[in-house]
Amino acid sequence: MTAMATRCHGLAMAIGCLLAAAAHAGDVRLTFPLDGHFRAGRFMPVHVVANGVAGSTLTLRARGAIPTEVIAEGGRADAVVPWLAVRDSMAETAWSDSSGNHPLDLPLHPLADGDRLVALAGGSEAEAKTLYPEQNVIAVRLDVAAALLTPTEAWEALDGVVFDAAAAARIDESQLRALLAAGTAVAVRSERRPSGTWPWKREGNLWVVRYTPRGPTGLIEPEAYLPTYGWVRGWPAQFRRQCVLACVIFAILFLAASLWRSRWRVPLVISLTVATSAAFVMWTSRQSPVLRMSGAVFIRGDGIIQEDRWSWYSTLRASDVSHPSAGLTKPVLASIQQIQTSDLRLKRQTSDEAWQFAFRLQPKIALAFVARRLNDSGAFPAGKAVARSPLDAMVDRLYPVGSDDVRVIDDAETLELRVRS
Repeated sequence: MTAMATRCHGLAMAIGCLLAAAAHAGDVRLTFPLDGHFRAGRFMPVHVVANGVAGSTLTLRARGAIPTEVIAEGGRADAVVPWLAVRDSMAETAWSDSSGNHPLDLPLHPLADGDRLVALAGGSEAEAKTLYPEQNVIAVRLDVAAALLTPTEAWEALDGVVFDAAAAARIDESQLRALLAAGTAVAVRSERRPSGTWPWKREGNLWVVRYTPRGPTGLIEPEAYLPTYGWVRGWPAQFRRQCVLACVIFAILFLAASLWRSRWRVPLVISLTVATSAAFVMWTSRQSPVLRMSGAVFIRGDGIIQEDRWSWYSTLRASDVSHPSAGLTKPVLASIQQIQTSDLRLKRQTSDEAWQFAFRLQPKIALAFVARRLNDSGAFPAGKAVARSPLDAMVDRLYPVGSDDVRVIDDAETLELRVRS
């Protein structure tokens, strides 16, 4: 009788623990506006609705994707967030909070090379198929009652989108630029040509604008690190000049104190040395050990200027670093292992702030990012042209277009253009 009571007590405790864990885990529901379709190297939107999350953040993670941290103020969240797939297979999907990891069974469908994913906001499947008549078109309908394509970068997986006139009126210029920068064909069912200077073309009953991005479209591009091979990673020149100036001032003061004929000479020399050393330690400890190299590549085609602004980060000592994710910004990795070794993740501090990539770098390790945007000016920015650039080797490999259609800026501050030969 005692053994039976013990077993019942143990079973009751186990059930109680499971129920408590389930209650503590909170209620989290994930839905996919694109029906779970995704393409490696591109963002996809995920609608996160959560209640009772432990802590202030919820992290969406999977093997084969970069984690996204979602703000859960008061343990609650209701937002569409971008999730970046790195490869075609995504496994071990889960969400986590301060209470632990919670596995999920999500209906994810990788897109094949011949598939074209087209969203419909008032458009029809027949119109979607006219955008890609020779390929397998997968049409998904958007909820036109909700905010359309917000945040826009989260919808990068789309190959096309078809709007009716009412839906198109809700898309602003910045969203159109972001869609085109992602390579998404934009079609509008309208009698009149849409406003603006973009190269709209009439295709049946649709006005269509397309742009095929030049340069890297995937996340794994080892050649993107060619500019870092000759990078001398040390303290900036301004800091070194300040150090030399400080040493000169200390030497003058030290010499003056040592020549002072007084019984206070030795204490003064010692005090000066100790004070200078303490000040130097405090000053250097406040200097950021993070190093950043930047440059931009401009490509002209079809009356559109594509700007790819590159940033490379390194550090003199182990440091936590962040890079703003303004518009269509993505990391470019030498290997998929960099996600784990750098603890790379997409996050934001509050629901009102912009997204940013957060990561941790070890010395002598670099991490690259590229931000892509378009403008319809058709003209390169003005600047002084010089012969060579550290970015040339990367441009030759990743941007195989005519030399007259490429300009390179080594540093966004100098605006010196390199004409690729």
